[in-house]
Amino acid sequence: MKGSAFSIVVAMVAAAALTVSGCGGGGGDARLPINGISGPLGGSGVSQLSPSVVEPPQEYYANLAGPTDPVQTGWVKSLYLTLPSLSSGAGPYQNSSIRTWADEIFNGVNQRRSQSGIRSLVRNPHLDALAQAHSRDMALRDFFAHTNPEGMSFLQRLQAVNGPSFNHLAENAAKGQESTTEVVSQWASSPGHSKNMLNGNYAHAGVGVYLDPSDAKMPMHITMVFVEFLEDPFQYEGWIEPGGQL
Repeated sequence: MKGSAFSIVVAMVAAAALTVSGCGGGGGDARLPINGISGPLGGSGVSQLSPSVVEPPQEYYANLAGPTDPVQTGWVKSLYLTLPSLSSGAGPYQNSSIRTWADEIFNGVNQRRSQSGIRSLVRNPHLDALAQAHSRDMALRDFFAHTNPEGMSFLQRLQAVNGPSFNHLAENAAKGQESTTEVVSQWASSPGHSKNMLNGNYAHAGVGVYLDPSDAKMPMHITMVFVEFLEDPFQYEGWIEPGGQL
């Protein structure tokens, strides 16, 4: 038996006000026990993940920030620019099998929205990269939260990559689930996570899924971000590109 984990944040920006809420009324992480990986990840453990995955090479965190870089710039250099480019075969993900996990989570959330009569989310590749950078950060620096060790929130990460203007945004996170259906069903069973999933104001979303080969028990780190933009994110030309340079 192993534990899975999931977490939620909702941020609503109006004028200068920022409101953040989370699971349990205090922003804490809710953890549910589920059956999970019982063997070494490099062997039978991988076969327990559904859909199946190809184990990627082990990565290690490298702080690429310059001595005078602001926190946001250091995060972009260390965790966002070092992702694969969006034009690579698997997009910002480690490989195509992990992209399949992201695809199934996104489609599962849209299926829940359809069942509730809510318009489907449109997937945006820059939001995929933003979510992937946070999943990667959680794995490589061994934390599970909506803010990273430097205190950066989803709002600040979106601003760090020079994203478009927006009205509302939210983020769901998960760790340790052994299937994409478990991720979506656990979010759906949590009032806060479900509220994000079924919020009709959100039109665009992205999914990050990072597999940490060093974590044999809870290898999958998942982030899904939801945004109500004030301009078309596909026409917007200000995004910082993953795999590029500042």
